[in-house]
Amino acid sequence: MKTLWKRLLGLGLACGLLVLPSGCTDFREVDNLNMVLALGIDQLPTQKVRVTAELVRVQQQSGQQGKSTAAEATLTRAEEGVTVEQAIQFFEQQVPQHLFLPDNTLVVFGASYARQGVNRALDYLERERSFRRKEWLILTDGSAQDLLKADPTLGSVNALAVRKLVEQATAQSTTVNSEQLHFMRQFLAPSQTPLMARVDVDAKGRPLPNGVGICPQGKWVDSLNPEESQMVNLLLGKAEQMTITLPAAASSETQSTGDPNNATPSNDAPSTNTRISADMGTTVQVLFSKTRMTPHLSPQGPVSFTVQVYNQAELSRLPPGSQLSPDSVKKLEGQLEAVVTNRLTKLLAHLQSQGEDAAQLGTLLYRTHPHQWQHLASRWPQVYRHSSFQVRVKFHLLRTGLIA
Repeated sequence: MKTLWKRLLGLGLACGLLVLPSGCTDFREVDNLNMVLALGIDQLPTQKVRVTAELVRVQQQSGQQGKSTAAEATLTRAEEGVTVEQAIQFFEQQVPQHLFLPDNTLVVFGASYARQGVNRALDYLERERSFRRKEWLILTDGSAQDLLKADPTLGSVNALAVRKLVEQATAQSTTVNSEQLHFMRQFLAPSQTPLMARVDVDAKGRPLPNGVGICPQGKWVDSLNPEESQMVNLLLGKAEQMTITLPAAASSETQSTGDPNNATPSNDAPSTNTRISADMGTTVQVLFSKTRMTPHLSPQGPVSFTVQVYNQAELSRLPPGSQLSPDSVKKLEGQLEAVVTNRLTKLLAHLQSQGEDAAQLGTLLYRTHPHQWQHLASRWPQVYRHSSFQVRVKFHLLRTGLIA
């Protein structure tokens, strides 16, 4: 009898669930949404926060028009508030449609806001469930509003054009991957020195990737140019499709016979090949790169690191009149090793003098020596400044026969 009642009760519950309404409780029509493509955050002199949003026009969402210009496809609106969250809430009051945030592609921090710390915005971006953590966080030297209103060069929508530019620069290792999820991992790592891609507006009003911003504990304190950004990616083992150009003076050693000792001085005017070579150095494309950083701990002495970088590359360009031989290829590999070693050494010295652990060495120590890190964590900034580095770079050129 009890079994029968249980079956009847289960059947009744099942029938009741069938008649209940199903589906999304927060369902909205597309025409009633404002799709957000990008957000720009600036700190105003009044200590308020200005949030600029690039929105897709409703008629473009519903497909009522065909081809359109940037001005027709999107619009930008700005609201001010004490916090980022409050400013976005004002959008709900001032804009007729509901803001749809899951499709957001960029969050741009203006210099005025980033210099004071992006922590406040990160707290909101992490807590708000509408964001998907795949948006790119970007720094700009001017205001975020100016960047979102810059002339798009790759498409009709500025946010998508800027993101495409950053993705291309990341593929060439001239900036870093600063997706929200990736940035937060560095932000919460023991080194506490996350890196963020930087995009500025050039003299013609166009967005231009401009290296990397260093943000210890969330504050933008320093920047690296594209060449230095390549070296940071090399240290982090993130070098992809990296292009290295040797100075023209170094490239000239591979010309003619490839033996600089056979060159004879001349008082004659430089030839056409010499003038061209002064402007066109040897360029190589890195195909494969592997970096190994090994920490060395001693009970009393400072921490030291051995940085070993192995690269496989192919020649992309030689100065006009150059001739390749086994000896010249070997010398060219030596020149590449010397140039990259010098760049890495200078970069590490600069970061060390500023106390910026952009190479994530603290995180490396935490992973490889967790017990020793417990004693170093509280004084890591001082330990890092007094650390020593030994850099070893090895290059191996492949497919040199493809050069005409």
